Parts: sequence; C-alpha cells; structure tokens
Amino acid sequence: MKTILFTMRKGTYGHDDYGVIMDAGCFERLKGLGRLHERPDLDSPEKLKTALAETRAEILVTCWGSPKLTKEVHAASPALGYMCHVAGTVRPYVDRECLEAGLICTNWGNTIARSVAEGR
Repeated sequence: MKTILFTMRKGTYGHDDYGVIMDAGCFERLKGLGRLHERPDLDSPEKLKTALAETRAEILVTCWGSPKLTKEVHAASPALGYMCHVAGTVRPYVDRECLEAGLICTNWGNTIARSVAEGR
C-alpha cells in the first residue's frame, strides 16, 4: 500500500463541502489506493518537508495553493517518487531539478483556471 500526502487546500476539492476539482467518489477512490494523509494546512516548502518526513510519502498530490516541492525538499524525501498536480501547470509547484533527479510528475484533471479558459 502506498503512502499519499494530499496537500490540496480546502475549497479546491469536492468531498464534504470543499469545492470544485475532485468529487466525493474520486476522493474515495484516492483513499482506496493507500494510506492517505490530508494536509491542507501546508503553506511553505519547510512545512512540506516536515510532512513528507513524518509520513514517508511516496506520492504527493498538489493543487493551487500547495507549497512548492523544491530540490532541497525532494532531496530530503527519499521515498517520494511521484507527484500528481491536480490542476494546471506544474511549473510553480516543482523545481526542474526534482524531475531531473527522477521524480515522476503529472498534471491531471478537467478543471482549468478561468483566465486560461478565457485565453488570457
């Protein structure tokens, strides 16, 4: 069973009263994939580093507002092998050096920012 660190902020996903990106069924399926640690309170790379160390997460799920995975945080997180960014570009959320070091990173989801939809 994989260990998953879920850093999406409340208001951006759809279980309980959270929001628009992930409906309750999708969230339940995610929970079925492994040991899920919800940490929507993370707001800095330092807090992300601590959470990754505490959970020994192998999978990191991020969204708008998640802290950036810096090369320093990634280097201190040997179990982390996959980052799934749930909406939009991953550029503000992961250093290129993490990818060069072997981190697999994808972006997923059908939701885009209104400004992208408007072509801005």
